[in-house]
Amino acid sequence: MKRLHFLLLALLLALTGARADEREQARFDYFYLEALRLQAANRLTDAFEMFRHCARIDSSAAEVQSALAPFYFALRLDSLGFACLQRACRLAPGNYWYASELAGQYLNRGRYDEAIEKYEAMRLRYPQREEPLYQLLDLYTRTSRFDRAVLLLDSLEQRQGKSEEISLRKSQLFLFQHKPEDAYREVASLIVAYPDEPRYRCLLGDLYLSQGQHEQALGEFRTVLEKDPANEMARSALVNYYETTADSTLYLRSLEGLLLDSLVGSDTKGQLMLHILQDPYACPIDSAATLSLFSRVAAQEAQDIDLQGLYAQFLLTRGMRSQAAPVLRKLLAADPSNHSVRRQLLAEAIGRQDAAAIIDLCIPVTTEAPQTPDDVAFFYFLTAAYYQEDRTQEALATAQSALARLPRETEPVLASDLWAVAGDLLHQAGDEKAAFAAYDSSLAYNPDNIGSLNNYAYYISLQPKGDLQKAERMSKKTIDAEPYNSTYLDTYAWILYRLGRTEEARTYIDRCLALEEEESAELFDHAGDIYFALGRKAEAVGYWQKALKAGIEDPEKVEQKIKKAR
Repeated sequence: MKRLHFLLLALLLALTGARADEREQARFDYFYLEALRLQAANRLTDAFEMFRHCARIDSSAAEVQSALAPFYFALRLDSLGFACLQRACRLAPGNYWYASELAGQYLNRGRYDEAIEKYEAMRLRYPQREEPLYQLLDLYTRTSRFDRAVLLLDSLEQRQGKSEEISLRKSQLFLFQHKPEDAYREVASLIVAYPDEPRYRCLLGDLYLSQGQHEQALGEFRTVLEKDPANEMARSALVNYYETTADSTLYLRSLEGLLLDSLVGSDTKGQLMLHILQDPYACPIDSAATLSLFSRVAAQEAQDIDLQGLYAQFLLTRGMRSQAAPVLRKLLAADPSNHSVRRQLLAEAIGRQDAAAIIDLCIPVTTEAPQTPDDVAFFYFLTAAYYQEDRTQEALATAQSALARLPRETEPVLASDLWAVAGDLLHQAGDEKAAFAAYDSSLAYNPDNIGSLNNYAYYISLQPKGDLQKAERMSKKTIDAEPYNSTYLDTYAWILYRLGRTEEARTYIDRCLALEEEESAELFDHAGDIYFALGRKAEAVGYWQKALKAGIEDPEKVEQKIKKAR
């Protein structure tokens, strides 16, 4: 009976332990799923704490160790991150993804030897997977272990069969090892394997050419062309050959033959034109010959938008904006959403100071609030063009439309300039409070916006109870930045006068008068006020008379000052 009693007790304890394990597993599952939910909801701090709680419940859960690692890496606690991943790999040695993550972290941190060790182990453990193999290939190349990289490619070739990609990579590795003959043989093996594929002879010719083996390169290209005179790859290779050997006559002849051949594909022509654009100094013919050829291609391929775009780009790189404009307009008509072309045309119109053209180019982009930071520039130039055309209400409406919803990534300098223009327009409209708020916004984006500082300071100085100390500080920044700008000197002199610092004001107004080339009624009026305050009435009257002659806006007020001085 005692033996039976002990057996029943043992069974009872075992059942109790099993139920406890089940409860603990259910508790772990609940918190683990909650951690995943928090992570999916981007509540990362809460998720991190929940995963840590799961680890305290079950320290042998590999999935929790793997989940914790990215948090530690994000916190720059790399040692803890690696410890978690290493623990996950030990707990679940058959899990490919844990091993891959650990190897990837070694790779990302430049710990190449440890990454190689891990990927080598993965290659052996998971022979059906190719990622470790390609990662090793990259690592061997990075660390100049070219022999091992070649062996790896050999094993890939055994698995996948002969391929262009593998042979070309092996050829490149042989070149790294200064074994050009092995590189040639590797590419030549493609010709043996695929004798009807002329592409591989062209690739071998390119390889010879890159190593200075000119005769061998030319032989390969000519072999292809003897069988197929229209072969575009071989003809393009010949162009490259004549460029490399600086044979300008044959280069131009072969280039013309390709670019003006109606049977040659647009892609081939585009690649040749793009190469000349990107590396003009390698081209053995002069710019005039290239321009003549490109213009003939453009005339012949009038409907090919891509080639027209390359022609326009060529003209722009040569500073030929007016010649590029008709081509750009054709491109824009074909694709009104092409903002790159629209900006090029806008730059050309700005260079001509053609307000009407600027307005026409900007309006299509500004029918809605700006969607991207690039759009803001169109609003800015449209505002400026309207202002130049005395269409002030439209200018203000355009600026306000953009400012109501500036994209977050807008360049601060551009946003500041747009707020500054809005301030000028609001002041002109008589809304001084809104104008000053606009200037404040302008300076919040760019505290060194000189134009905004100058106008804001000047308009403050015109107020009967304006903050002249603030105006003086702002105006001083402008003349520190541009000490020979007559507009900024005039503003500073006027503010000093309003502050009662008349002798200083005279110094700056004299400097301004010496620099100003055009007669300014407002400047003469300010000079008269400053000289009168210094008791130099005759000189003051002289400046006021100049102000009247220059067309001062309020001549009666100036005439009264002259009478008072006399």
